[in-house]
Amino acid sequence: MRIFVDIDGTLTRDGEKANGKPWYENIDKIRNLIANGNDVTIWSAMGEEYVRLFCDEHNLKPRYMLGKPNIIIDDCPTIRPVDKMTVILPKNLKNWNGEKCW
Repeated sequence: MRIFVDIDGTLTRDGEKANGKPWYENIDKIRNLIANGNDVTIWSAMGEEYVRLFCDEHNLKPRYMLGKPNIIIDDCPTIRPVDKMTVILPKNLKNWNGEKCW
């Protein structure tokens, strides 16, 4: 399964604040998803170097690390709605078992 994970507010407890307090329960969940063979990308609006440092610090080994895009160009303008893409809120990550939700 292909999974994109944001850092701030998802893997940290501080939403828009860089270098926030780690949310260890969620970090462990993502580490397990990676270990189970999921294709995980960790990203952040803070940029690729920020992502690399965070992943190194927390021993996360995703397939990709990148900054969030400013623009997405896609032939499907409704790609974001829930009926097209599953969105897991950080507070619900602990209960998600890693299976497809659709």
